[in-house]
Amino acid sequence: MAYGEAFLAEVYRAITCNPERWKGTLMLLIYDEHGGFFDHVPPFRVTTERPGEDAWKNTAPFTTSGPRVPAIVVSPLVQKGSVTSRRFDHTSFLQLLADVSDPGRAYSEVVEARRQEGGIQRLSEVLADEPIIQQPPPMPLFKLPVPGNAAPPRVVNRSMEAFQSLSAILDPARRLLAAATPPASAIKLGAPNYLAARNAAPR
Repeated sequence: MAYGEAFLAEVYRAITCNPERWKGTLMLLIYDEHGGFFDHVPPFRVTTERPGEDAWKNTAPFTTSGPRVPAIVVSPLVQKGSVTSRRFDHTSFLQLLADVSDPGRAYSEVVEARRQEGGIQRLSEVLADEPIIQQPPPMPLFKLPVPGNAAPPRVVNRSMEAFQSLSAILDPARRLLAAATPPASAIKLGAPNYLAARNAAPR
């Protein structure tokens, strides 16, 4: 998990290094699982029909939302460290796309019906109209633990293999970050791969 968190830290540094870009930034970190932790809030009632190509013998739809999953909103349009008790689900992200491109329009009939049935709210409701935070909170530097004789993780699929390749590319950058954060002027803002630009060694 440490390498995944380090990757997120790199993305955060990339989107916050430019003050002008930060003013219009919205980064959503949405987990797809709850991690097995106990949740004192019971799932709410909402219907999810099974996909038409589903081969399960049980054709009954899901009737609850399931356990809650963590979600983090990174943006100057929300207060630092704030928490909301509003009800969202993964389709709230889809509705946000519609709210940005065409305010007031439903993303789709299916998403709107789900929103009405489950009392699901819009992510746009937690965003301010103007930036609240002018300077983004800094990301502290950290060192990743590297055991001296640790065996590399076993590659189980192409996704994992791709992640390992990316990790190998970012390793030199992690060593640089352990010493000091590169100045914003060293970032090539027009580079196609902004992560590569962020991690490039200063010349």
